[in-house]
Amino acid sequence: MTFDLLLASLSRSVDLVVGGVIFYIPLIILSLIIFALGLMIAKGVAELVEKAIGWTKFDTLLSKTGVKTFFDRAGFRLDTGHLLGGLTRWTVVLVTTMIVTDILGLEAVTDTIKVLIAYIPVVVVGSAILAITVLFGNFLQKVVRGSIVGANLKAANFIGSLVKWIVFVLGFLMALKQLRIETTLLDNIVGTVVQGVVYMITIAGGISFGLAGKDFAHDLLAKFRDEIEE
Repeated sequence: MTFDLLLASLSRSVDLVVGGVIFYIPLIILSLIIFALGLMIAKGVAELVEKAIGWTKFDTLLSKTGVKTFFDRAGFRLDTGHLLGGLTRWTVVLVTTMIVTDILGLEAVTDTIKVLIAYIPVVVVGSAILAITVLFGNFLQKVVRGSIVGANLKAANFIGSLVKWIVFVLGFLMALKQLRIETTLLDNIVGTVVQGVVYMITIAGGISFGLAGKDFAHDLLAKFRDEIEE
């Protein structure tokens, strides 16, 4: 009797396993087909995006604005078409993988991929902030330097570079915040550094003005004395 119960229990277990395998085989085949199609679509769309960016000559425009030079100095090869094409390809691959895991009932994996997909626009906006920061920083550097040179003042290159890097640092902090990275410590450090730079420029200007004022006062008094003696 005990042997019969054991045999019946074993038979039910085998039936459940076989039934599960039989149930999953069509789902696995369907998932493989969908994943293969997704990879093909991802490759095609990525190539299309890369060619479209190439047709717009966007990298040539960036080269004229100085962005390419900035990335070259940082050790990065700027290829906007390749970058956006790769981003598009991996987005399609992630969406395809999410569909496959959802079909297979892998809820934990599906939820994780959803989080990754939702984070992609955040990365895109953060990258756009960095690009705009570089453009604006270089533009502002030229404006400040030109204004100082036009006013026949010294240290035009230094002040222009200082303004540019302040813009770069602030833009970098904005990009980090967009990426949801904690920046409180960096904010405090940057705030202290900027305050120090302002104080330094103020003190240097005051000293320069004081020295120039001393010479001016000396010349004025000498002229006044000469007029009295006459």
